[in-house]
Parts: sequence; C-alpha cells; structure tokens
Amino acid sequence: MEVVKSTKSGSDFWITTSGFSLSQLKANQLKAAGISGVIISLDHYNPEKHNKFRNHKDAFHWVELAVKHAIQANLLVALSICVTNQFMTHSSLEEYMRTAKTFGVMFVQLLEPKPVGHYNNKNVLLTKKHIQELENFFLTYNFTSRYKDYPIIVYPGYHQRRVGCMLSGKKAIYVDADGNINPCPFCHKTFGKVLDDGLHIKLDKLVLEGCV
Repeated sequence: MEVVKSTKSGSDFWITTSGFSLSQLKANQLKAAGISGVIISLDHYNPEKHNKFRNHKDAFHWVELAVKHAIQANLLVALSICVTNQFMTHSSLEEYMRTAKTFGVMFVQLLEPKPVGHYNNKNVLLTKKHIQELENFFLTYNFTSRYKDYPIIVYPGYHQRRVGCMLSGKKAIYVDADGNINPCPFCHKTFGKVLDDGLHIKLDKLVLEGCV
C-alpha cells in the first residue's frame, strides 16, 4: 500500500483478483488504504464452467464472497471476463450480464482475449464479426433505457480502436503480484519494480516503448 500512500490525489488504484481469500477484513483494509475498487475475474456465468477453467471447485464461490465483502466495504466492484470466440454469443453475454446484475456489481469489464496465460497456444481470438457484435452489445446495454438498471459495461477494445491504447503509462499501468510494472495485463514486459527508486524514469520509458 506504500504506492497508494505516496501518490498524488487524483489517481485511482484497483486490485484485480480471482476473489480468493478476499475476506471482509481484507476488503475493509483495502478501502482504508485508499484502494478505489476491485476487479474480480468471472470467466463464466455457469459455476461449473468457471470452476473448471480456474481448476478449483470453489472458484465461483470465491467470486460470490469477494463481491459481497467488497460491496460491504464500500469499494467499487467489477466483474471481468475475456470474451473468447467460444463464449461469444448474444445469449451468453446476456446471461453474464444478468449474473452481474444479481451480484450487484457496479460494472462489467469486457476484454478481448490474447493468446497468453490460460489461453496460450489456444484458438480464442475474436473475428471481425464477433467484434462488431460485441461492440453492438456494449452500446445497447450502456445506452438503451431498457438496461438502465444493469451494470455499466466497460469495453477497452471499443475505445482503443478509435483513440489508441489508454494503458502503457498513458492513463494507467498494470502492476503484477510481484510488484513489476507492465504496460497492461496482456503485455508482460517488465519495466522494473514499482517500489524501487526512479519510478518516473521507468514510467517515461514505458510510455515511449509501450508493448513493442
């Protein structure tokens, strides 16, 4: 939490998590430390499929508890999913949003998958048709009165195609569990430790080099 304390006001800090071990005590501590909110990965609205992907029988339950504890701590709460080509159907997206609404989260983050991490060497990329369908879904849920009581959808890919990448030190960075500075969760290119000296120099280099 030293990074949060040493940063000027106006910066938001978010924790990305699977929900594992996010107890009420930890959620309260995050709030007290100045964390803005938590982004909790939910890879499928179906508990069995989420558990299978996370390789643990309680993974979906962790998400449920983490959401509950974070909301009670007055943190902003989001669910996040990488929308793969296998998941990309209108009915699946609708069911995911219904689940998010039931959980009571403030927004949902839709990410376009990259062949890294769990998806390394797997065919998960979206086609142009998929992307168009996903953009239409994003616009419909965010700007149609019928869905005004649903969580807001944040879809970085939509804006990135129009104004460029907003990560890579321009508006945000990603710090992994080891304290390494990275351009974003999908680009594992380390620019040093966030708590080491010379942070501004590292950030300037990150902005200059990006994910290249």
